[in-house]
Amino acid sequence: MRNRVSLFNPTVSNIGSFERFLANNDINSIFVDIDDIVETKTLIICGVSGLSLKDENYILHLRSWVRSLLANNIRIIGICAGMQMLFSFTEESSEEMLSLIKGKVNKLDFSPQLTNTFIGFRNVLIPGTNKNSKAYFSHGYGITEFFPEELLNYVTVELESNQFFLVYFEADNLIGFQFHPERSSEDWRNYLISKIL
Repeated sequence: MRNRVSLFNPTVSNIGSFERFLANNDINSIFVDIDDIVETKTLIICGVSGLSLKDENYILHLRSWVRSLLANNIRIIGICAGMQMLFSFTEESSEEMLSLIKGKVNKLDFSPQLTNTFIGFRNVLIPGTNKNSKAYFSHGYGITEFFPEELLNYVTVELESNQFFLVYFEADNLIGFQFHPERSSEDWRNYLISKIL
C-alpha cells in the first residue's frame, strides 16, 4: 500500500464505497471515531445524507477533536455533507456546525423540474487547469454564502436559476468536495488521490 488515510463517518455516509475506492488505488484506510488518535496525515469526512449531527454537545465535542487534528497538521478532506459541516451554519439545522470556515449551506434552486435534489454529473473546472471534467453530485443543499478571501483556492458552479454554490475549496489544511470525486471522472479521481497522499 502506498499510504494510509483515516475515514470518519459523522452521519449516514458512503464510507464503504470510499474504502473500496482507496483499496482499488493501493491506499490503505483505517476507520476512526471521535476522540481517536489519528496517525495518518489525512482524515476524510464522508457524508451523503442530511446534516443531522445529533446534538449540540456532540457538535462541540467533534469541533474540538477536528481542531486538535488541524493543530497537529493533519489534513481534513470533507466530501459532500462532510464538506458542508466544515462551515458555520445550514438551513437543515438550527445548530451551529464545525465553524472551521465562515459560511452557510442553503437549499439550492436547481430548476422548476428539479426542486429537491440533483443527482448526476456536471462539468467542473479542475483547480490549476483550464480543463472541465465530469463530477458526480448527489445533493439538495450547497454552500452559497462564503468568503472567498478566506480560501486559498475554490471553484463554484452556476445553476440554471443563476444561483452559485461552492463545489471545491482549499484553505490551509482543509479541503472540500461538494461532489463525490471517487465516483467522478478519472481526472477527478486522480486529483483526489493527489490531495490524499
